[in-house]
Amino acid sequence: MFLTGVSSLCHPTKLSTTQLRKCSGFSPLMSDVRNSLGIKQKGNEARDSDVSNKKLVDVVDQVLEKKLASSISSIASAAFRTNVWTFSGPQMSNFEMLLQQHIENDTTAFRMVAVHMQDKSYMESTTARQLMKDLFDNSQMMSNDVVVYSQPLQLQGDLWDPTVNKANPEFAEHGYEYWSFDSLDQKMITGHPITQWPWPHADLFVFFYREENITGAAQADVDWEFSTRTRLDEEAVLFAPESVAPVGFVFIGAPYCWQPQMKRKLIHAVKLANPVVVLDNTPNVAKQVSLFVKVLSNVWDRNPLSACRPFINAERGAISSNPSAGDLIQALSPAKVMKYVEKEFDSSGMNADERLTLSDIVGLLDLVKRRPLAFKETIFSVDPIRDSSEHTISKLMSVFTSPHACARELNSTDVHRSLVLKGWDLHLRLARRAMSLRFFATTMVVSLRH
Repeated sequence: MFLTGVSSLCHPTKLSTTQLRKCSGFSPLMSDVRNSLGIKQKGNEARDSDVSNKKLVDVVDQVLEKKLASSISSIASAAFRTNVWTFSGPQMSNFEMLLQQHIENDTTAFRMVAVHMQDKSYMESTTARQLMKDLFDNSQMMSNDVVVYSQPLQLQGDLWDPTVNKANPEFAEHGYEYWSFDSLDQKMITGHPITQWPWPHADLFVFFYREENITGAAQADVDWEFSTRTRLDEEAVLFAPESVAPVGFVFIGAPYCWQPQMKRKLIHAVKLANPVVVLDNTPNVAKQVSLFVKVLSNVWDRNPLSACRPFINAERGAISSNPSAGDLIQALSPAKVMKYVEKEFDSSGMNADERLTLSDIVGLLDLVKRRPLAFKETIFSVDPIRDSSEHTISKLMSVFTSPHACARELNSTDVHRSLVLKGWDLHLRLARRAMSLRFFATTMVVSLRH
């Protein structure tokens, strides 16, 4: 299985938002930091001033980064124990940056990267371009001898050294400790190493490149004058991980609109029963979906009827004192679930098309009604603030090895077409059998009359 991140380029220390810091799930972290700074809280007005207190917010962001890094470390450990590879392409995100913090301390998770060697962003950097040339010039045809007696190639580290690489002013001053950009189209991203090299640490690189035929040469060479049309072009990478292995996703909420299709990707992954890990207490749609998952988890609580009662639709009549999980899911009111999500997290800072709506809740509940076990076993919300490492790793291992993972939705195009064809094939065979039996019966009747 491949595990890939869906998040933003926002620096990990800038992930919290005003709305997130006000929600109840964030209150333990806010309280701990407030006590450590000696700030006393009195009433809602004081709380509102606290969430905009720069010193308090800076410390909260730093603590949140460490907790997120710990959660990503647990995800990487669970991936290693279940033989799951992490996968990334040319476009980096804070998921990869948090994962790198884990790699620097514990090299466990197997990492794979697929990129185009002549990406426009790499070709614009002299250092990155030379690194790519060094790799290609020192490459060898795959053989047993090469694998057994391989010699490491020492690459220049100037690209990742802020004292040498001055192409990006923020990197030259802060290194990886800070950057202000949160999307690929912002001016401040120009020249930053995360746009000039696919991944500082990986176990397997899959490079694509364009060749040129040189007159008199025995074989084609890389066309170093070619570059992709756009920077960090994912379309130029002719590798679809889902064609090789199932794909799981780690969703980290984005405070800004860098990932405008995160909601669509998340719902689509749930529909296809892809393993989905959502980091709770990260901004916007990730927080909303985490709240939805929390409501659904009440169905499998020790006392499910009591836990689900605030979300049960009273108009559907009373349910038994010992209801099944299916009965409780059927009884859930989408409106009450939506009201709970809105109460727990203020979505006023989100784009309208990225918020969970009542129709989204209805659609998700419909999926859960059809496949409750698949939802239970393939979706997990990790709370970096509360969840322990042991609990997270144990649950994630179960998610990554679930037999329901990546089961196709029954109304998806391919499966629907297959079922229709099988249905018509059965109908044709039955019709032909009926005609044969009718001919046989007619023949028997005529024979008996004579």
